[in-house]
Amino acid sequence: ARRLVGAGAEWFPNSTSAKPEFEFKQPAKPAAAPILTKTVSIYFQSGSSTLEENAKAVLETQVVDLAATFGSAYMRIAGNTDNVGSREANVRLSRARADAVTSFLVSKGFERNKFEVVGNGPDKPVASNDTDEGRAKNRRTDFEVVPR
Repeated sequence: ARRLVGAGAEWFPNSTSAKPEFEFKQPAKPAAAPILTKTVSIYFQSGSSTLEENAKAVLETQVVDLAATFGSAYMRIAGNTDNVGSREANVRLSRARADAVTSFLVSKGFERNKFEVVGNGPDKPVASNDTDEGRAKNRRTDFEVVPR
């Protein structure tokens, strides 16, 4: 009888129908602690989120294999910047850098939902921002493998 009532719903638009058996939701964002963190030297020019050929080669040789090895896990891709400019602009830039890396990995055949993109801005430096060399080291991308 329930199916008959549900099937007739199109003829009786003001009637109530049964709740669907299944609800499909987007997968939850990975919030778990990483099982592996790998800092890969994907460097960017100051103020840029464009991947250079050297960066693509590093991604090919180091990160593609990492993503394939942990096929059932998420990868958190965290972009970082130096402290030149406003914090807000740097957070946007760091996210754009992580997005550029993610787009490259998706172009290599990985599903987009395998990656969580994070923009840390200048908040997680690995070197002093007082020198050109230190600022260059801070313009990087970190990769974390996170269990599903």
